[in-house]
Order: sequence, then C-alpha cells, then structure tokens
Amino acid sequence: MIWAALFAAAIAGAAALAVSFAESAVRVRPARRTPSTDPEGSEPVTLTTSDRVLLRGSLALPREWNGEAAIVLHGFTDTRAGVAAHAGMLLQAGYAVLSYDSRGHGESGGEIVGFGAFEAADLGEWAEWLCRRLNVDSCIGLGVSMGAAVLLNALGCRHGERIRLCIAESPYARFEEVAAIRVADRARLPLRLARIVLALPVAIAYAYVRLRYGFDIRRHAPIEALGRTRTPVLFIHGDADRTIPASHSRRMNAAHPDRTKLVLIPGARHAEPIEVAGETYREHVLAWLAPSRQGAGLQKL
Repeated sequence: MIWAALFAAAIAGAAALAVSFAESAVRVRPARRTPSTDPEGSEPVTLTTSDRVLLRGSLALPREWNGEAAIVLHGFTDTRAGVAAHAGMLLQAGYAVLSYDSRGHGESGGEIVGFGAFEAADLGEWAEWLCRRLNVDSCIGLGVSMGAAVLLNALGCRHGERIRLCIAESPYARFEEVAAIRVADRARLPLRLARIVLALPVAIAYAYVRLRYGFDIRRHAPIEALGRTRTPVLFIHGDADRTIPASHSRRMNAAHPDRTKLVLIPGARHAEPIEVAGETYREHVLAWLAPSRQGAGLQKL
C-alpha cells in the first residue's frame, strides 16, 4: 500500500509539473504583454485572422522605396518593439517594413501561443495583405528566435508562398530540444540527467497541450519544414547563445547547403547578433538580399 501511495503521489506530482510547464509555454504572462513603439511616421495596421484573432502591427514606409516589402517577426514573450532595430535596418535600406505583435503577445489578441501551429498561417495572411497593399508579388521575411521558427515553418507549407527569401536569426531546429534545455535550467539539473528524470512530466505536458488545445508542438519542426521548400535562407546565430545553441542553425544549414548560408556572430548570446555585430550584421543581411535587388529602381510611395 505504501509503494502504491508513493507511486500515485509521483504520478500526481509529474502531472502537476507537466501542466505548469505546458501552461507557461503556450501562454504569455500578462506582465510581459507590453505595448510596442513603432518607427516615426509608421502606420498602425490590423488583421483579423481566419480564426477571428485580431492582430496589430505597423507598416513603415521609406522615403525612397526600392520596390520591395519585408515582414519582421519577434520572439517568444517579446513584441514588435524587440525587433525595431531589424525593421529600422531594412527601412533604411529602402524596404517597406511590416512588423506585428504575434498572437498572444503585445497589443495583439489571442491567448494561446502555438510556436508555428497557428502563427505560420498568421504570417501567410499578413504576407497576402502586405503584397496586396503594396501591389507586389512577394516579400522577404526576417524572424528572430520563435519568429524565425515561425518563418521557417511557414516556408514549408502554403502559408509561405509569398515569401521568396528569408533571414532566420537564432532559430531552433526542434521545439522539444529547446524545451529540454529550459526544463533542465528550471530544475537545476544537467541536461542529460533532466532528460531522464523529467521524461514523464515532459511527455505528459505534450499530451496535455494536444488534448486541451488541439495541437502538437513537436509537429512544427523548422528543420523538417526546410525539407519542403526551396526558399533560400540566411541563418544568423550568436556563438554564445545558450538559450538556443548555435548547433540548431548549424544542423539546418548543413542539411541544405545549396540554398542556405550560416553566419555566426562571435560573443553574441540569444537574440543579440544585431546588437553585437552592428554594421557587420547589416552587411551580411543586405549582401544576402542583394541578388533579388538587381535591376530594381527607387520609387516614391
């Protein structure tokens, strides 16, 4: 009876831990839902998704337009303010730039974060909206962290049809690998030990999300989505990133060297490459985009 009681208590504890982890992953804490600051002169824009979630963003137009459009996506628990430097870089280069708060973040509606389960479709709808608004055929995408993973997931399905070129900064290859690091850090255990000790709670957490919210986070793996697209991708990653190690970008680049390129930024931690590298970051991005700019002239918007 004692062993049965201990076993039952262990299962109950694992379930409680699993639910706590799952809820913290798919819901952004209210305190982190902060409003964004947009570039001067930008226009506030909204989009109601096919599942009736109101998303808010901004469209910034350069003084001299190069005829191309870009979408910039932020990371988990962030807002579009977190990618203002990326938007400003593209705006200065002549791109019309749309940045928006992902569902469940910032000023946008929605309570559940799907890590690509819903967000890839959101991106596709924004891309359609942007192309119609500016009367262009396609756009480029730049995503950071979760935003990069969403972008890569979109490329692997019909939602990325309008995106012809992309920059993925600090992306993960598979969500469960990053989640394992986060769980290990929370438990203050070595990663290998955490994988063994916490195997049951983690399995319960994935099952909980699938049953309660109707999606499996593990099905939306950027490394698999890359195998379903021919879109060129520039990976940028800090070599001091512990949140999402640079090995994730290395693996994705190695799997598709014919249409991807990897730039490692020395000393940069998670989502820090643009801050650490500055002008070098800008040079890498604009060089990657340069072939698509050949023959395009400047025009007024």
